[in-house]
Amino acid sequence: MDLAKLDACTLKQDDSVVRASMKQGDSLGVNGTPTLFINGERISGALPQPELWIAIDRALREAGVQPPPQ
Repeated sequence: MDLAKLDACTLKQDDSVVRASMKQGDSLGVNGTPTLFINGERISGALPQPELWIAIDRALREAGVQPPPQ
């Protein structure tokens, strides 16, 4: 690997999209990944799938939609 070429390439990278995303995350109180927002409810960290479905089903019910059967 040519480190000089790699360094030159990485210096050219535009990180404005990443920085804008980080700024938005900061404004929402995101302090780690993964962080999900389901109907305004912030869920930080990885959840077991059954707990994630509970949050999704709760959001559906609040929106007047009957969740599908398990």
